[in-house]
Amino acid sequence: MSRRPPVSDAVGRAETTLQRALRIGDEHQRRKDASIGAPTRVVQFDTWYTPEVKMMKAIFEKVFNRHDPRIEQGVMYLVDGSNVFFPNKPYRTQAILDVVAENGGAKGPCVVVSNYQTLRDMKSEGKYQAVLDALLPMTGKEYPILFCHVGVLKCGVPTRGGRLRDDLCLKRNHRVQPEECTYTVSGVSLGPAHKYCEFDDILLTRLFTVFSTKGYFPIVVSKDNTVKKETDVMGDVSSALRKLGASVVMGVELEDHRSA
Repeated sequence: MSRRPPVSDAVGRAETTLQRALRIGDEHQRRKDASIGAPTRVVQFDTWYTPEVKMMKAIFEKVFNRHDPRIEQGVMYLVDGSNVFFPNKPYRTQAILDVVAENGGAKGPCVVVSNYQTLRDMKSEGKYQAVLDALLPMTGKEYPILFCHVGVLKCGVPTRGGRLRDDLCLKRNHRVQPEECTYTVSGVSLGPAHKYCEFDDILLTRLFTVFSTKGYFPIVVSKDNTVKKETDVMGDVSSALRKLGASVVMGVELEDHRSA
């Protein structure tokens, strides 16, 4: 028999057994809902030096090698997260359905590549489950979903010491279309140019290349026909990102829903 005293309602009546059961059920559901939007961090690191190799190594060691070895070959979906799940716009879920249909309904691991701000938005209240539901046609709950993100610290944001960051940082100009970005490195400006805003596309292109060498058949999901970048753009932006040092933050997170 419970020793907990009865909880009284607003008018002083003792809480009934049924009311208590309903209240506990509501609290349990709220805790369950609050847990949505928290994939498991696999690895996080900074400095742009062969990021695709580091990410691939972490994915194989901490995810793929712990599961069915068949994951190590075949179809892999690379989703342009900042295009398909762009913040404050309707999600382009039809792009996912179209690509799956074009590939005969093939299932495989899904890697969502995005900038850090897009990932934060996807994980915000009420959106993360919608993202997982949209990705389901590619994985069929048979394969894991991974989020690979990259971000650059913004200029003008207070540092831990309270000073506004004015070096090794990124400025965005949203007043022009397409938007332009500038990196500030040791007082020198690199840009403005749109290519410096597309560091997540650079990461996706590099991941596409490295996974292709591991026996995968990467399939890119995007409504942006230019998401895979040319060699000259890859070189320019990668060189600039290396100069930013620890102001470039990257990571891999796992949503392994196969046992759900």
